[in-house]
Amino acid sequence: MSPHRNHLQSSDDLVTTYAATRAGFVALALEKNRRAWTFTF
Repeated sequence: MSPHRNHLQSSDDLVTTYAATRAGFVALALEKNRRAWTFTF
């Protein structure tokens, strides 16, 4: 049996949900915003 079969049973296991995509995008946006404001005048 292939190692990937331990956690992948079908192609549906590779689909990212809308909520997970949105959460990841928000996390990246917040991190980018945090880094942008590290330099103050």
